[in-house]
Amino acid sequence: MELQIKFATRTAGSFGTSPAGLVMEWITKTWLRFTCCLLSAVIVLIALSSGAPASEKLTLIVLAPVMSIVYWYMLLFMLLLCQYLGLVGRVLAHVLVIYFFLFSRLVVQQSPKVELPLTKN
Repeated sequence: MELQIKFATRTAGSFGTSPAGLVMEWITKTWLRFTCCLLSAVIVLIALSSGAPASEKLTLIVLAPVMSIVYWYMLLFMLLLCQYLGLVGRVLAHVLVIYFFLFSRLVVQQSPKVELPLTKN
């Protein structure tokens, strides 16, 4: 027996036509863009708050978008292998479900259906 969850999405154009609204529309168009912008912001904040030299901070800030794409695809690859990762795989899968739940109303692209087993086989 499985529980299938389909998360709600946002309708396109709800941020308005102001310049800030257009930027938010572009960012929240797909899950990849939204996640990479979110991860990039976290990386930039960590770099700015660290005690590293300015040249290393600048390097981290410039490479933040590339690093965020790599981190996102690493997470997705690990989720493909989650049945072989045991407890770590289950934790990653549940973190992804929580992530989709928290941000599904911000992103226009439909999040994937989540199928959770209710009983063990």
